[in-house]
Amino acid sequence: MAAQTSFSPGHVWIADSGASHHMVGNSSQLDHVTPCNVDENVIVGNGAGLTIQNLGTATISCAQCTSLHLPSILHVPKLKANLLSVHQLCKDNNYFITFDVSSFYIQDKITKAILLQGKSNQGLYPIPLFASQRSRGVSSISSALVAYLG
Repeated sequence: MAAQTSFSPGHVWIADSGASHHMVGNSSQLDHVTPCNVDENVIVGNGAGLTIQNLGTATISCAQCTSLHLPSILHVPKLKANLLSVHQLCKDNNYFITFDVSSFYIQDKITKAILLQGKSNQGLYPIPLFASQRSRGVSSISSALVAYLG
């Protein structure tokens, strides 16, 4: 699947190597939403903290690729873009991601199969939301949490 050539940040997932967790600004993009009962915030580049309101799950899939499972996503209402944490995606799914100036590839670490590919746009690596579907997982947080944006 190739990413679209122009985008609005609220309509795509942005692959972010500096984000510690997957994050969305709108909880309607999540499945199995549960309240987040921690007093921690997402710390953004200027040092400000954004409140984590809920947790949820999602699955990104397309007609020609395997689903990318996102079992733990933070709902941060003031966030203007949906962030796909490169680290969390690779850790949760045993994937690796290759970036170059014009594109990216998400691959299975064992089989090396390309699961998803897209094009860079304005210096970012977007995955269109129309490729997203909801999953049936349950997520929770059992300890204090701080998330960071790089």
